Amino acid sequence: MSLSATSVKAPLMPKDARVIEASSSREKIVDSSLTYQSDFKSFAFDDDLMTNLSKVNFEVEAEENIQRLFEKFTEKMPEKLKKLEAETQDGRSKLESKRAKTQEMKSSYDKLKTPTTEFEKEEANIKDHIKSLQDRLVNIQEKKKKAIEEKDALVQQRKEIKSIEDSLSTSLRAQFEKKMELEQRKVATRDELKVFAKKHQILRLNL
Repeated sequence: MSLSATSVKAPLMPKDARVIEASSSREKIVDSSLTYQSDFKSFAFDDDLMTNLSKVNFEVEAEENIQRLFEKFTEKMPEKLKKLEAETQDGRSKLESKRAKTQEMKSSYDKLKTPTTEFEKEEANIKDHIKSLQDRLVNIQEKKKKAIEEKDALVQQRKEIKSIEDSLSTSLRAQFEKKMELEQRKVATRDELKVFAKKHQILRLNL
């Protein structure tokens, strides 16, 4: 069995050494871009080696594919970075717009709050005025209560005076009636004495 060295693709790698472990034989093949061809010719071409080489070829192709994918990904990175930067800038613009709207809403709220503050001040003034009126009302009620008490006292005094007046009037009336009775008795007595003197011819009688 013969196998040319061109059947196995040399890895498109830089000049650093690579270690590839074969899964079945567990042998380690040291590959270098400088020594690969000479080392490859010294291998014995048996079935196990061919299997290992096939696996090596598969792994090399897989690594090449990974390398190409990495290169494509690297090529697209600037475009993705630009897109990400554009999205970031757009996000910043939206954030600034939201901040501006928030500031505008805060300003509007402050403007609305100013009349509310004036209303609260006016309400406080009205409450103070109401409290002042309530204090005046309490003062008036106290004065009214005191006046009523004084009036009751005056009424009581008037009752007492009326009672005294009634008592005096009764006493004076009794005295007057007694005086009138005495006057009437005196007049009657005088008339009787005149009749008696005339009857007995008493000329001079000091009556």
